[in-house]
Amino acid sequence: PTKPETDACYNACARTLLDAIAADITCPRRTRSWRSLVGWGSKASEADKTSVPTVGVLFGTHNWESCRLILDELVKRGLAVPEGVTPDGEAVIRIRTAVTERLTLAQLYGKWR
Repeated sequence: PTKPETDACYNACARTLLDAIAADITCPRRTRSWRSLVGWGSKASEADKTSVPTVGVLFGTHNWESCRLILDELVKRGLAVPEGVTPDGEAVIRIRTAVTERLTLAQLYGKWR
């Protein structure tokens, strides 16, 4: 019903989804193959099997605090590492490749009124 409650819910959901990404990276499933996913045959040999991402998340926000929270939570989980700071004092974060296969951030236009 309120903006602060909406923000708190978004942040809790973001943390839950980041946990799912971390689990997908830590305990990958080798029961799929890229070949079967793109329709090159439903039966994959053991050599074709790979760790295929099973979680994909697009975080959409117009709120810089939400972006910062997501980046901070990625660092806390070891899914990203700080690499310095911008001239404005913001952290520069390098996101691990395994994470970039499962996560993206999108800017939404508009303002909360």
